[in-house]
Amino acid sequence: MDDSTRLTDGDRKYLAALAALDGRASTRELRKRVDSWDDRAVRYRHNRHQRLGTVEIHRDKDRTPVNVSPMKVAELTDKGRAIIAKGATAEEEIEQTAEEQVEELSERIVELEDMMEGAFPWMREVLARVRRLEAAFEDITDESVEVYGEVEEYE
Repeated sequence: MDDSTRLTDGDRKYLAALAALDGRASTRELRKRVDSWDDRAVRYRHNRHQRLGTVEIHRDKDRTPVNVSPMKVAELTDKGRAIIAKGATAEEEIEQTAEEQVEELSERIVELEDMMEGAFPWMREVLARVRRLEAAFEDITDESVEVYGEVEEYE
């Protein structure tokens, strides 16, 4: 079994927080329960544990204010409850088929590609701004910026 199916400390915190909240909690409730987590960290755990089959994620209109998109709620599955009942430790493994592992890795690759797709235009814009600032600096001071070193290129 590879490391991606091992329960990490974060996984244990997530499952423990859900268990403490009667096996069902919104992103907000989990974020409050684990102080060091932001929405992104909770979403990551939602996605990971949904793929592992330890939680089901759904939208709950009853827990959501009027005129707001329904809140995401995580609910422990029988598999998740069994892991908690077993007293899972960081060394415990979640049984996962090779097909599930490939699917999880494929989804993670797509998430990373999406994230990078948004980062590259921003990086290009930062580089363009740096170059414009360098040109303005040279115009104002009649001094070359090359004495300060080069801006590293990226692809």
